[in-house]
Amino acid sequence: MTKSKTPSRAPLRRWWQRVIRLALLLIVGLMTAYITLPVWAPAGLIKQRLARQMSDQMGLDVQIDHLSLSWSHGVELYGLRISSPPGYAEETMVFVRKIHTAFSPVDFFLHKRLAWMDIDQPHLAVEIDEKGHANIAPLDRLKFPVQTQQMSL
Repeated sequence: MTKSKTPSRAPLRRWWQRVIRLALLLIVGLMTAYITLPVWAPAGLIKQRLARQMSDQMGLDVQIDHLSLSWSHGVELYGLRISSPPGYAEETMVFVRKIHTAFSPVDFFLHKRLAWMDIDQPHLAVEIDEKGHANIAPLDRLKFPVQTQQMSL
């Protein structure tokens, strides 16, 4: 007599095994997202938001030519231009060729700090009008909640 074999089914997992697997999958997914952050982070949107935030604070036109993110090269911001207030001869009040800082999202977002920042070739065109007002006064309105521990020019 031959018994027909019925396909055996894998035993159902217990609820805690499912929770652990789901938690591990979530951890691996978050780690992958963090590691690949420079690849998928929208550098163009970050650049626009930063320029708009600075412009809103000072009431002046702010332009950034390029922004790049990388674990090996950090954050590199090229061609920062801040226009002079109306009524001054110089069109560009501030020009910085390059700002370079470490790419550390945890320190930046959780601790509100940057370990270092390197400012390459900053140019500041100071102009004083006939009333004794300087065109650089709007720079005092720039406020960022992030502290830089070391800055070099």
